Amino acid sequence: MAGSWVFLANLKGIKGDLGTWLQGVLPDESNLNSINGTNHVGLWYVPVTGVPTMTNLPPYSGSANATLVVERGPASYGFTTQTYTVMGAVPARWWRQMLTGSTWSVWKRLDNASTLLADATDFDTLSGYDKTGSYYISSGTSAATMINKPAGSANGASLLVVRGGHAPSFGFTEQVFTVLSTPQRWWRTLISAGVWSDWDRIDGAGAFVLNSGHYGTPNAALIDDFKARHPVTSTGGRGAVTFRFDHGLTYLKSTIIPMLNSGGRNWKCLIAMNSRNWTKTENNGMTQAELTALIDDGHEVANHGADGNGDGTTHKEMDTKAAIWDQIVVGKQELEAQLGRTIERFVIPGTVNGMGGFTTGPSMDVYSSTYAGSVIMAFHAVFSGAFPNTRFRALDGRLKQGQAYYNIESQTVSSIKAQIDIAVSNKTALEIMLHPRNIDQPGFLSLAGLTEVFAYIDSKVSANQLVVLGNSQALMATTGPVGTELIR
Repeated sequence: MAGSWVFLANLKGIKGDLGTWLQGVLPDESNLNSINGTNHVGLWYVPVTGVPTMTNLPPYSGSANATLVVERGPASYGFTTQTYTVMGAVPARWWRQMLTGSTWSVWKRLDNASTLLADATDFDTLSGYDKTGSYYISSGTSAATMINKPAGSANGASLLVVRGGHAPSFGFTEQVFTVLSTPQRWWRTLISAGVWSDWDRIDGAGAFVLNSGHYGTPNAALIDDFKARHPVTSTGGRGAVTFRFDHGLTYLKSTIIPMLNSGGRNWKCLIAMNSRNWTKTENNGMTQAELTALIDDGHEVANHGADGNGDGTTHKEMDTKAAIWDQIVVGKQELEAQLGRTIERFVIPGTVNGMGGFTTGPSMDVYSSTYAGSVIMAFHAVFSGAFPNTRFRALDGRLKQGQAYYNIESQTVSSIKAQIDIAVSNKTALEIMLHPRNIDQPGFLSLAGLTEVFAYIDSKVSANQLVVLGNSQALMATTGPVGTELIR
């Protein structure tokens, strides 16, 4: 037979007094870490006047009266908990425990309100079960001091929500950061100890900034503008060479630019430049105004990443989305502001870590499927790369993307001449590239060797076998008459 509950009686009686449970007023200058004995068990009243004198209170104890409840197991076990409740207009409740000895856990907030974050808080430290909860930043001034908040997020009153699994077995954490005034929202996760994912913007407005693979439309518009500025030209049935120099403005000004203009030449070059490297020795011999004047004279400047490394290198590693955005997009914006001219080209800097899988830009697929590649496409009409078999570029009047180049600085003069001969015989375009700072350095091409290469190009031009084109011209040139490239 199934059992059932049976009402027996209304049990009533004298409750008696609470005895020592009501402990009275917590003394001034109390250290809450020491309120852990069996003689402390019970409810304490914490007057507002005593709060400023006490230590090891919860992070927000407020200027208000409070209660402290101390609970403890038998003396042989020693487990103790404290619950601290702020009373008044802005209530709050906190809890912590002590398992052994005198080691307390951190205070954990129990109510649903947010806790004020101290200036210079490192967001990376807010992980795990004991840090779960909601935090707020009161002002833009305070937000600007925070460490490891999303790069590019506005500085303003903000909320940070931390959710975590129970440590240590499930120490997974997620953070959602919301800027209230703008507004903006960002998200990231922590799976293994100390390794946070990149911040992703999730409010919709940031999708263009942080999701890869969706940049076909803006790049197509940039290409249309590029073609309008650089119409198809004809080589008259001849091959072509074009020049690219990566930074090294000091040597460019003193030596190479005069060579491009000597002996009746009027050769134009592409200069790959970093917006934060003007003071480096290889660049400080030319001013921003002088480089702008070169642009106005027909030379071109490409974004080569912001860089800013202090170790003398010019190819700063890009380990995160924030770093990629800073180097590629912010670098372009800085360079445009410095020169007062539109920058429509991107020249890939060599990196060790490969820019998040982008590496050298070996295919169109890597551009559309990686964050770095998609950002490059979104903000530049034309970009370099390492597409296979593109050292010698077809002269068919069609825009070329991701083209490879020929670095001559470590080559012999005879090898360089042989490559020029291939461009002549195949009627293709060859991009000749070098770092000016390496000229006359051990193991690199000498100035005498470069002079000989230029003279060889002169001879091919005089023989009506070769033309020297500006870099953008070479991307759009045709061997036939202008207009025939449109007839297929």
